[in-house]
Amino acid sequence: MSSAGVGTLCFIKPRVNAAAYQEILEHFMLPSTDELYGDADFIFQKDLAPALTARSTKACLSDHGITMLDWPANPPDLNPIKNLWGIAKRKMMDVRPNNAAELKAAIEASWSSITPQQCHRLIASMSHHIEAVIHAKGAKTNWLVIAVGLVRAYLAKGSYHNLYYSIEKPLKFFQTGALLEILHCMIGIVPSSVVLTAFQVMSRVFLIWAVTHSVKEVQSEDSVLLFVIAWTVTEIIRYSFYTFSLLNHLPYIIKWARYTFFILLYPMGVSGELLTIYAALPFVRQSGLYSIRLPNKYNFSFDYYTFLILTMISYIPRTANLSKPGADSSRATPEAVQRPLLAPRRQRGMVRGRVEPDEAATDPACADAGAAA
Repeated sequence: MSSAGVGTLCFIKPRVNAAAYQEILEHFMLPSTDELYGDADFIFQKDLAPALTARSTKACLSDHGITMLDWPANPPDLNPIKNLWGIAKRKMMDVRPNNAAELKAAIEASWSSITPQQCHRLIASMSHHIEAVIHAKGAKTNWLVIAVGLVRAYLAKGSYHNLYYSIEKPLKFFQTGALLEILHCMIGIVPSSVVLTAFQVMSRVFLIWAVTHSVKEVQSEDSVLLFVIAWTVTEIIRYSFYTFSLLNHLPYIIKWARYTFFILLYPMGVSGELLTIYAALPFVRQSGLYSIRLPNKYNFSFDYYTFLILTMISYIPRTANLSKPGADSSRATPEAVQRPLLAPRRQRGMVRGRVEPDEAATDPACADAGAAA
């Protein structure tokens, strides 16, 4: 795969050593780059598979004057060629070959039908993948801080009562910082609904500041701990799901937790939020918190007590719309991050080559050069 289109298809054996890989370079990758790029410079991107990092392989690439991209150990695999394999596989779904020759012909036809425009779109999505991975991993870390704080406080006190005070500051900081998610949706970093994201984020910020922070008496309520635990576990699972999905390495346990735990966590969180607001009502009514009484020079009145009751009622349609695990839109789905964020640079090409023994038997395209602009 390259920024100018796909190279020649190469069928390889399940296991590839350095010598076999160098033959692939000589007979397939180099002729493909000559055809796609001509005399233009390109950068060859490879991973740290033994066949690709062998001294003889490095010498082979150096002898041909190929510039290689430095590749760190255990890097996130955001190579768009994985998406290209998915495109090729989908085109093969309706094929019913009778023998190996027909299967090979169908694979070749599927590969040759991939257009340069498809390659370009996938390559253009790399910058957005990177943005989304960085954002998701950071958010997961935030909630891990809260989880660790809760566990440490529980072990120190030996009781779950009043644990909110141990994580109050980081919870306020991280949840208020989540307002940036609305901005990310607005400018396109995360392709999600601005309205739904704003509703979800603002509802949590409201509960943290306008209820729990403002009505000190409810901070010791068990309902506060209930929604904090629900939020924490939900967000750790959610961001882990998105991060691993973007890396194309989604563990089954993460996927299972994403679509199973919400059955318990969603009603747990909603119950905690509603019970916390309900617990605040008598204190709000008694103190007149945030209420504006008549007469005043603006001839305007506002009853915060009534507003909280209406807020509780609003949970009914909200619960109906967001009770499914895929309904949250505060974070882009793995499929959504395919949309390009920034235009790729065209001055130089970057060719990506990799051999994955476990996938080579089913993904013959993995022996071809991949590229990103």
